[in-house]
This record gives sequence, structure tokens and C-alpha cells, in this order.
Amino acid sequence: SWATVSPVIGGYAQAVAADAPIGYWRLSEPTGATVANDSSGHGHPGAYSGNLTLGVVDGLEDGSTGTDFLNYGQMQVADGPAWNTPVPIGWQTPNASFEAWVNMPHMLDSYQVVFAKGTWNTSPLILYFLPETSEPEVDWYDIHGGFHYASLHTNVVQQGWTHIVLTFTATSYAFYVNGVLDSAGTLSAPLQMSTLPITLASAEDVPSYRGQLSDVAIYNTALTADQVAAHYAQRLTVGATGSGQLSYTAIPNSSTSLRSATLAVADQSVALTQDGMPACTYSVSPGS
Repeated sequence: SWATVSPVIGGYAQAVAADAPIGYWRLSEPTGATVANDSSGHGHPGAYSGNLTLGVVDGLEDGSTGTDFLNYGQMQVADGPAWNTPVPIGWQTPNASFEAWVNMPHMLDSYQVVFAKGTWNTSPLILYFLPETSEPEVDWYDIHGGFHYASLHTNVVQQGWTHIVLTFTATSYAFYVNGVLDSAGTLSAPLQMSTLPITLASAEDVPSYRGQLSDVAIYNTALTADQVAAHYAQRLTVGATGSGQLSYTAIPNSSTSLRSATLAVADQSVALTQDGMPACTYSVSPGS
């Protein structure tokens, strides 16, 4: 209990981190958590609210979990100056990508909003399901206020955990499902900028998604087809293997005795010993 290992990044998460997301929410917090940690290293935590269940089994083999967003549950990340430090948010540049694992267990008779930035009518990018449909829909606005939409061609309802990636450049878009290109097209103008909050399982004013999410990431780059395929391929990789540096924290030993511990990392063990405080002996002469 006096020595703890820093969290180990698994295979999938390691692949995501290598491509420098500006926001990465694994949604794997334990039951009772109210904060969604940002694993990108850029310090953009989100807030859970409403009806949801944390800790559900997701589609990755690295031991992480996802979140089940029941009716009126959501996770929201506030916008603000922090998005511009140290790097800007994706849609303040011509290039952007959105990535997530989605598990939609039932086809429903209402709109199901997976991701938005702002409200239903103002979000520059929104991923959702139309009533009684099984293929996701993507709507977006360009910098001139032009409205665009595209339907993905892959059924993702009742298909278990599904990997979805949306990418944009100044002149094109490409959408992927399970590591494979689903649809693509040209753009006349880049995505519109926005200072509204990022919201999962809601469009801020339409809290309606009833499904599960995990490992949501946003980039200020357009992921390539090879990068998307590489991320998807890592879903079955446990990670934490091979060589590398181990980070751990040890509480100072206040006793005079040597103590030892074993740190378990994946399937490997690392022995740790810590010296005690030096014993002090005082000699007092008579009459001194």
C-alpha cells in the first residue's frame, strides 16, 4: 500500500494517444463518479449528469469500461479559453476528427443524439440516429452557414460495440465504421467554428441517447485511413507489454527497517525495496 504504479496505457488507448487527440474521454470511471477524465493530457474534464450507469463492459480488451447513457443522461465538456491552451479545438482549424465506440442496443422511435457541440440547431457537428433507423446520420454547418448532412451506410444498431470515426479537412470528409471507409465526399468550405459545450448523449436541448459509449476522442487533425484502421486493429490488444519505463510513487519510509513490495504490471512483476531511516546513536559522557 506504500507504493503505487501509475496507470498503464493499454493497446487501443496507446494508439489513440500516439495520434495526439486534443480531448480523449475513456468514460471508464467507477460507479459514483461525477467527472469524466480527459486522457489526452490537455486538461479538459467532463461532467456526468442525469440517468446513466458507469462501469459497463465495453468492446476493448484492455480492461477499460464504458458508460450506459440511459434516458436523460449525458456527459458535457465546457468550452472556454482552456481549449486554446496549449492547442486549439479541432473545429477552429480546417481539419478535425471525432472518434468513438458506440453500442446502440435497440432501434427507437425518437431522435438519438450521440455527439453535439451546442444545441440541436446550432451545433457545427452532430452525430445522431433518426427515429426507426439503424444507420447514423451526420449534420454539420460550414463557416459560411451552409448546412450539410450525410447518412452512413452501415447498420450499427444491435451490432454490439461499433467503432465510428468522422474526419474533415477544408475540402473533404470521410466517415469510417469498424476501421473501413463507409462514405466520403467533397466540401465547399470547412467546418464552422463554435464556442458551445461538447455534449455526449445529448444536443444540450435534446437529451435523448439511450445507448452506450466509450473512448470518445477529438483531434484537430484529419485522421488518415491507415490511422483509423490501426486504431480499430488495437481493440483486441491488451497492451502494457514489451519494454519501457515504469512510473511509480512510494511513500517515504519513516521506520528504520528495510521494506519491500512487488508491483504487478499486466503479467509482469517488479520487485521494489526501500531503505529505512538511519538509526541514530547518542553517546553522553559523565559530567558533560
